[in-house]
Amino acid sequence: MSCSIIARDVCVDFPVIGAARSFRTELFRSAVGGLIKRPGTENSSSHLIVVEALKNLNFELRDGDSLGLIGHNGAGKSTLLRTMAGCYIPTGGVLETRGHIMPLLSLGVGMDGDFSGYENIALYGLHLGMTRKEVEAVTNDIIEFTELGDFINLPLRTYSSGMQLRLTFAIATAFHPDILLIDELFGVGDASFFKKAEARMERMLERSKIFVLASHSNDLIRRYCTKGMVLDKGEIAYFGSCEDAINVYKDMVQ
Repeated sequence: MSCSIIARDVCVDFPVIGAARSFRTELFRSAVGGLIKRPGTENSSSHLIVVEALKNLNFELRDGDSLGLIGHNGAGKSTLLRTMAGCYIPTGGVLETRGHIMPLLSLGVGMDGDFSGYENIALYGLHLGMTRKEVEAVTNDIIEFTELGDFINLPLRTYSSGMQLRLTFAIATAFHPDILLIDELFGVGDASFFKKAEARMERMLERSKIFVLASHSNDLIRRYCTKGMVLDKGEIAYFGSCEDAINVYKDMVQ
């Protein structure tokens, strides 16, 4: 099956409750997209403050595309990833996706500190959209990869942060989606384990048909992506070759 992500005039707005006429509003205006006022209800003279997080995005991604999202904090990178993943529904335009999507956006979300590492494999796998049968098929591989030994049967709250990251990384990279979305690549543990984790990530990327990475690292963008998209205040400032995108952003910063 061919896979695709097609955006047509995609907009995502967020209402800001109680933000009118505040200094915080002005700070928010400069950091994330634009703030606009919309009329309140028929019986109210107030206005609704809305953050235009994404504004009229148009692009297409097809099989074999790997896209790097570039931009300052608040430019809309994470919002776009979450919209692609289905976490946010566009308030305008249409976003069509075809293929099984795996979003690696917030590692560890959906896990329970009172459950054992073993139990959290099933819990997190289901959170990522896998079936119980798919989770069971890779459980032994996950346990072996983590190198946690007997700790796998202890509650997650007894783990160090490094151990938790190993477990969540192992679960998240055990599956092979059609479309892989990543919000910043993550380091996992010591140097020897990082090399093993890096090789695992490489295999996962090779098997995905479409890959989208949001990152502040030009080296990672160059390494993993063939296309680049520069976002600025929720709008596409550039969409094209990876190297050109990096240069466009450098010029913007300067």
